[in-house]
Amino acid sequence: MLSQKEKTMILENFAEENQPIEIINELNDGQSEAAVYTVEFSESRKLGVLKIQEMNESGLHNKAFLQAIENGIEGYIPKIIDEVEIQCENNLKRFGVLYELGGDNVLGIKTLKYSMENELALVKQTSEQVAKFLYNWNKPHASEIKSPIDIMKTSLGYRFMDEKFIKGFETLMIDEDKKWLVIDGVDKFFPNPYKFFADEKVWCGRKIKYLDSCIHGDLHGGNIIVSVKKPSIIDFGSYQLHSNIFYDTRYLEIHSLMD
Repeated sequence: MLSQKEKTMILENFAEENQPIEIINELNDGQSEAAVYTVEFSESRKLGVLKIQEMNESGLHNKAFLQAIENGIEGYIPKIIDEVEIQCENNLKRFGVLYELGGDNVLGIKTLKYSMENELALVKQTSEQVAKFLYNWNKPHASEIKSPIDIMKTSLGYRFMDEKFIKGFETLMIDEDKKWLVIDGVDKFFPNPYKFFADEKVWCGRKIKYLDSCIHGDLHGGNIIVSVKKPSIIDFGSYQLHSNIFYDTRYLEIHSLMD
């Protein structure tokens, strides 16, 4: 949990020309350990997003930013204006990153997760813009052949069958030994992801063709800043070079349904 003292230290350590003048809104929804705010900074009161967390993700963010520029997809990934690092108690570090947004009215800035609950028309527009971004920012796409289980391991990384993943299956009372699932009220059988993830033999050595590309890796509604002009994508701490091109799309869909 970010203390008021740590937040003050972060704010005071930005370069004078980039000093946040006013914190307008808090954007994070409480599920993330990061603290995210809309701010006005510098004497000209530019609009930005301030993110404070224990991880330094600026290097990964800049890789994604430059890749989007190379592919002609500008404006979706905000530029980092300044970043600071402070030493906290218990040898912990906090990193503050200041992103510059476009020229929208600061009061109109919110996350996609918030908009889904309150502004469905804006959600439709934003969803179309995000879909365009996701297929174009990460070119070139390479056609690869791998086993489905290897694709999942690469895409999910440390999340693949970790304790949280397994607990989710157990909470839903999904049996690892059953190959197919039946959902009440639906006259169809569905493959059991628990079985297909945990038992490689079930794939019988099959391989499939897929499009390989880099991905955001943690694209949910809290990491998409919505505005009237176009959305801004933040939090590239889980950026990966090689994954299924549709990973971010499916990840966003699942989180949107869960939210």
